[in-house]
Amino acid sequence: MQRKAGIEGAAEGHRRYSRLNRVLRVVTPVCAMIVACLTVWAVAQALPAGGATEGAEYVTVVVKPGDTLWSIAKRIGGNRVDPRVVCEQIRSANGIANAMIWPGQVLRVPPWI
Repeated sequence: MQRKAGIEGAAEGHRRYSRLNRVLRVVTPVCAMIVACLTVWAVAQALPAGGATEGAEYVTVVVKPGDTLWSIAKRIGGNRVDPRVVCEQIRSANGIANAMIWPGQVLRVPPWI
């Protein structure tokens, strides 16, 4: 049996493309939703519980020579909290615009870390 040429062959190729297009139209949004849900879940796991921050006193940490915001975050959070989250919370609690800290500076650290 010979392969049909011309218009009929083109129509078969078009059907194949249309089927792939339909599958991609379904699969792409589903994958995007899965990624979005996983991202929201990961962020929720990294943040403290809703009521933990209300009325809480801050712990103070004195910056030593050679300390960086990252090293302080690692020391305080250990392996249980992402250092990026701790750095951001320290910056927010102290009104620090960037990661510049200096020896002798007293930093307020949220106690829920």
